[in-house]
Amino acid sequence: MPIVTTGTVFIARFKLNPERMEEFLRVHAEIVDKSGSFMSTEAHFIFYGWGREPNEWVAVECWKREETLNALRTHPEFTGSVRKLLACCAAPIEITLYVGMESERALFGQYPLGISELHPRLGDLHVEFVP
Repeated sequence: MPIVTTGTVFIARFKLNPERMEEFLRVHAEIVDKSGSFMSTEAHFIFYGWGREPNEWVAVECWKREETLNALRTHPEFTGSVRKLLACCAAPIEITLYVGMESERALFGQYPLGISELHPRLGDLHVEFVP
């Protein structure tokens, strides 16, 4: 088992609309099918699963390089996929960020608390960085 002390970890919490849960899972499966090999190369680890609440889904992603994330966020397929996932949510997506102990803490400045300027919005639904 590797011990990871570099990169950034994003813990994203999704509160799903129960009527759109199957759609969410289908869209997510499409994303993983298209980008799984990219993620396995560019990430230290990725975990997807369920939270304690019945409609809570979580993503834990630990990325190796910030440059990869910056390029990914500007890609039209990424922004379209985020909008599709947001459409299945009952509340904004909440993300908590952690930085590896050997990485620069200055990375926190790129992800200020509050509504993300890095992710697309869909009406009242958005991505929000939380403590």
